[in-house]
Amino acid sequence: MSIELKRKYLVNELPDISNLEKIEYVRYFLSDDVIVKSKNGEYEIEGKGKITFEEFLDLTKDCKNVCISDSYLLNKNTTLKIYHGKYEGLIFVEVEFESIKDYESFKAPGFFSKEITEDILGMDTKLVKLSREEFLNCLLLDDERIDDLELDSLKVIQNKKYFCFGMDSVLLANFVESNNHKNVIIDYCSGSGVIPIIISHKKKYSNIFAVELQKEMYNLLVRNIYLNDLVRNIIPLNLDIKDVKSIKNSIFEKVGREEVDIIVCNPPYKTVGTGMKNTNFVKYAARNEVLCTLEDIFISSSKMLKSKGKLYLCHKPERIVDLIDIARKYNLEVKRIQFLHPKLEMQASVVLIEYVKDGGNEAKVLAPIIEYDDELNYTNKVYSIYGKRKEDNIG
Repeated sequence: MSIELKRKYLVNELPDISNLEKIEYVRYFLSDDVIVKSKNGEYEIEGKGKITFEEFLDLTKDCKNVCISDSYLLNKNTTLKIYHGKYEGLIFVEVEFESIKDYESFKAPGFFSKEITEDILGMDTKLVKLSREEFLNCLLLDDERIDDLELDSLKVIQNKKYFCFGMDSVLLANFVESNNHKNVIIDYCSGSGVIPIIISHKKKYSNIFAVELQKEMYNLLVRNIYLNDLVRNIIPLNLDIKDVKSIKNSIFEKVGREEVDIIVCNPPYKTVGTGMKNTNFVKYAARNEVLCTLEDIFISSSKMLKSKGKLYLCHKPERIVDLIDIARKYNLEVKRIQFLHPKLEMQASVVLIEYVKDGGNEAKVLAPIIEYDDELNYTNKVYSIYGKRKEDNIG
């Protein structure tokens, strides 16, 4: 009897699978030794042979230990597996070897991550015994955590070595106004993807493009899209926001037009030379205008938006003059402004702004959002943004 020689790895980035054949698997674990499988509409008991559809239904009707996955053959010995359902978010490659020498000498390419050959994640027989929460904990890499967005079951993986989103991202996502679920939306400087994930939840948008330049953050973005089963809603783009031509080409391929209806951006707040220098470039670039400036955002947005299209931005109130003056140079007029104050008597810490391309010069200043009351509890307004009542605990 031949021994299967395989090694399994999580992936840092998803290869292009758009032109590859997909094989759909559903495996039911009736016991440790009895596995019933559906493969592209064919049914069998593994190791024992094919069965009819009726037999398949009868055997699996009460079984709750299920693994659902799609497989793609990347080359003759490497298969990509993407899991769904209870194990949404698990993506790994499986490499087969013809000899023990090849197995032991294998050098993983750059897009491979943690090896899971002997890990729970790499063995379906053990994976099916995990709860969703146990699975999510196993999925995390070093320095990672999972944050609950308090919206249904939406969660976001974050890495404490990089930039982690805060309340400003949640406020900005909820500040966006759109009455059409068919709108084409771009999220610039998308980071780990919290803003497009929240927006997609609001109206089940299917044309959200999340643009993130930094590879480390882009990889988190892709993982979070799969973790929340939003592959059909959010399209990640590992591009520079200044590369308007490439962004337009990507949008045209998906929706058949280049101009977009809405752009959202939570940009770096600090100009170069201000604030503390961070030796971690990923975190430094998320906070400082080293990869894109405020003007870059307005230039790109003006080129991408249709006439009367909207740009939504959050920033620091001390930049309010720049936020109005620079935008006007590129035909982006302020329409709505709202400030966040940590407490009623304190200065604003965040400003939310809605711009309209080719808009008029009238603007509304909305009632401010007060974050905390006198007892340092979130205010009713903040709880309502999270979709909670005040007595609920949102952590």
